[in-house]
Amino acid sequence: MDAIAASRVGKRVASTSSALRVANLVAVRAPMLFLQGTRDPLCDLALLRLVLARLGDRASLHVVEGGDHSFEVPKALQRTPESVHAEFVNAIDGWLRAKWR
Repeated sequence: MDAIAASRVGKRVASTSSALRVANLVAVRAPMLFLQGTRDPLCDLALLRLVLARLGDRASLHVVEGGDHSFEVPKALQRTPESVHAEFVNAIDGWLRAKWR
């Protein structure tokens, strides 16, 4: 699969039933950025890290602390939805700038 870049935001990549998705990711040769919340019940972060290790330097991960599948965070973290969105927009921007200087 050819592409300039791929970004995965809140997608179910690493779960016990995700072997097909992993096989598809292995076929992608473009750099990939994954944005993942620590509280996403649809993606096991430890399993995602193992998957990304298989992808090597093509894969980067940005973790949103406290984020669920929709990147909503608990009120106790005192973060607005806008600040969370700004975090991952900045992560994408920084990643793109680092990849294509």
